Amino acid sequence: EGIVDRKLKPWVKKKVAEFLGEEDISMTSYILRKVELCNTAQPMLVPRTPDQLVADLKELLDEDAEEFVVKMWRMLIFEVLRAQLTSAAG
Repeated sequence: EGIVDRKLKPWVKKKVAEFLGEEDISMTSYILRKVELCNTAQPMLVPRTPDQLVADLKELLDEDAEEFVVKMWRMLIFEVLRAQLTSAAG
């Protein structure tokens, strides 16, 4: 179970519920798939940049898409760095 499952998924689920007023599993899954494409090393998949992610989410989140993506990346970067520091302190 990685950072995406432990930290990002619950965060996205919460933010989607805040935005829509209720949970939406399909929207949460859609966003997580887009994030995974941003980080993929699989040559058959076209990686997405954060800017492309904003463009993809603009259709769903309107003017909130950029703020959503910025907050999401900050949280993800924080969790990755924390995991690295924890394993280095080991």
